[in-house]
Amino acid sequence: MSVHTCTTIIEILHKKVGIPIDILDSEKRSWDELGVDSLGITEVCASLEHSQGIHISHEQALQTKNIDDFITLVNTLSKREVE
Repeated sequence: MSVHTCTTIIEILHKKVGIPIDILDSEKRSWDELGVDSLGITEVCASLEHSQGIHISHEQALQTKNIDDFITLVNTLSKREVE
């Protein structure tokens, strides 16, 4: 997991859906525990596509359970786009 990607995603989550940046173990908490719904995840995907050029389908994003899963997905898609 890239530290930059983790930081970037948490910052976007903070800006878009109000997740506090300093929650302990926030990466492992479920979307429900963090109060993130499907619309919030969609907003994060749109921000990542706009700022990082990474396209994440709505279906792929909704399959993630938490920030760790989402970061893994982003890193996987980033590697595919580079290849």
